[in-house]
Amino acid sequence: MKKLCILLFVFALILSSFAAEATAGNEKAGSAMMGDFLKLNWDPASYALADAYSGYSDNFAGSIFINPAGLARLLNSQFTLSSLYAPYTTFKYYFAGAEQNFGIQASMAIGGVYLDWGDENETDSTGYITNTFKNKNTMAFVSFGSALGGGLYLGFTGKFIDQTLYNTYQKTFLADVGVQFIPQAFNKIGIGLSVTNIGISNAMAYNSTALKAPTTFHLGWVLKAIDTYGSGLSFAFDNTFPIDGAYKLNLGAELNMGNTIILRAGYKVLGWDIPEFTSGIGIVFSNSLKLDVAYSKKGNLGPYELASVSMIFGQKKENDWEKDIKELSEKLDKLSEKIDTNADMITENSEYINTNVETINNISGELKDLKDILAKSSAELRKALKETKKKNAEDLAKKDAEQEAMKQRMAEEQKKAVEDAATKAAKDAADKLRKEYEARMNKIKEEVSKDKHIELKQDKRGIVLNLQGINFASGKSNIPAYAYPTLDRVARVLGEYPDSKIRVEGHTDSLGSANYNQSLSESRARAVMFYLIKTHGISPDKIDAVGYGESKPIADNGIPEGRARNRRVEIVIIGSTLEKISTPKSTTKTEKEDAQTQMGLKGGNIKVYVGSYTQEEEAINEVHKLQKLNFSAAYVKVRLKKSDGTSQIIFRVKMGEYDEESANKLIADLKAKGFDAWPRK
Repeated sequence: MKKLCILLFVFALILSSFAAEATAGNEKAGSAMMGDFLKLNWDPASYALADAYSGYSDNFAGSIFINPAGLARLLNSQFTLSSLYAPYTTFKYYFAGAEQNFGIQASMAIGGVYLDWGDENETDSTGYITNTFKNKNTMAFVSFGSALGGGLYLGFTGKFIDQTLYNTYQKTFLADVGVQFIPQAFNKIGIGLSVTNIGISNAMAYNSTALKAPTTFHLGWVLKAIDTYGSGLSFAFDNTFPIDGAYKLNLGAELNMGNTIILRAGYKVLGWDIPEFTSGIGIVFSNSLKLDVAYSKKGNLGPYELASVSMIFGQKKENDWEKDIKELSEKLDKLSEKIDTNADMITENSEYINTNVETINNISGELKDLKDILAKSSAELRKALKETKKKNAEDLAKKDAEQEAMKQRMAEEQKKAVEDAATKAAKDAADKLRKEYEARMNKIKEEVSKDKHIELKQDKRGIVLNLQGINFASGKSNIPAYAYPTLDRVARVLGEYPDSKIRVEGHTDSLGSANYNQSLSESRARAVMFYLIKTHGISPDKIDAVGYGESKPIADNGIPEGRARNRRVEIVIIGSTLEKISTPKSTTKTEKEDAQTQMGLKGGNIKVYVGSYTQEEEAINEVHKLQKLNFSAAYVKVRLKKSDGTSQIIFRVKMGEYDEESANKLIADLKAKGFDAWPRK
């Protein structure tokens, strides 16, 4: 398809050269009204820029009249009506057209133009009107534009032209062709080339002379000096080379204020009979309705005022207040879940306290039973004594009774003290956990709220930082420069969880093959991971990167907005905020020794290495492979001196330091798993 489009463009250029030769041989070419009609631009947005629109074209009507390649850049469908008001003339002009976007960077448009020049009288030598002529032009067009990739756009327009000149009806067919190039590495500039009014059928006859169409070459470019958050300032330059006239130079400027008010101005500098200033304004009433107005003064012809109304389809945007309420409701639901979780923990602690109280009651019962046994033993002992010891036995029994009463009081006081201490400990523990959780979450929310590109949420994976609005270039994994502040803010959030594992997850939309999207998502996730490691010193052994391709969408891939949300990177802080304490299972001596060997904790004088690399990213990837196999590994930076006196930096993956037996066992295990390991004392 791309090759076919390029061949058609080359064919159109060749055809335009033949048309130019034919026109150059005709002295009256373009001198009739058809020539003027085809040179006029009836789009208010581009007219206000003094027609400096070849490299700028991203407007439906402007693409029709100047460069059809602009249709390929439209991401919605439109219907436009425009009209001209020129109080010093009898002109009547109307334009109507519709453009359909195919859900990709390709669009098709149809429409028509009607221009009534007014009646013209024929008089004799005495000034008597002998006849009245009707003079008018009409045009019907079909246009198509498509992206070729690599920032290149191509467009075609086929035009059917007819005119009634001095009551004589004539018709012909013409074509326009154009290209635009917007570099992906620096999309603040655009270059456009178009050829308009290429004759592809018979010429019109005027006073026995064949009139060729006024073929015109346009070469222009645009510079976006400011382009941020829906606002911007752009400057456009356009060079026009009409076959039947002089070279012309046009300049234009546009100030976009939040996609609501758009101010435009232009100046026709060279090649014009009268230097002309143009100006205009665009008002965007909503996502589906906008108004464009242009004004200029053409010398004795007086002021020209153009106006158009465009209805836009295919865009959908929530009201800001509805979105805020929705987000607030989701946050309240999550907070309610956390409160319920804390309440469950308090209930569990209360059950634990009740169990301790029951244990104390059992101990008190056992003490009472023991007292009874002692009493019986004392009674039996008193009976065994003689009457002379009866008084002493009675005194002992009385003393035992007093001691028992004291013990009972002490037991009750101890029971109450234990209950109070347990209740206070449970309450203090719950309050501490809640305060720590709230303080940390408030700090994170405050940090995240400063950047609209970060969306904070929690799910079964843990805390998730969803990076929204960071648009990678199509098919690329390079991080755009404007995303660095957002990633720096993410790094500060990750600093609140120094002991947690981090996973960077890459996602794409459904455009392209599944294998390609899977590879692209992995590359983008690794790009973010390497940025966090290199720029903010996050340890490679606590961060990993995975790609899920198009397998986990969060929005509808059938619409542009849904695909934009699905092209995202999520940074997951693995695990919950409130961690439960568990008792580790017992291990045997052999298991402990094997774990110490794998983790490099069994000391010795033999170092074990796995691989040497010239690139730091290669060493990080090797460390991640070893960690996935439950090995403890890290990489070190080594400077090697060469024989010529220069030095080279390499990165070695180090397993640890071991005794000879442990080192040999580890090397054998690593080689069995495909790693090149060696010892060094």
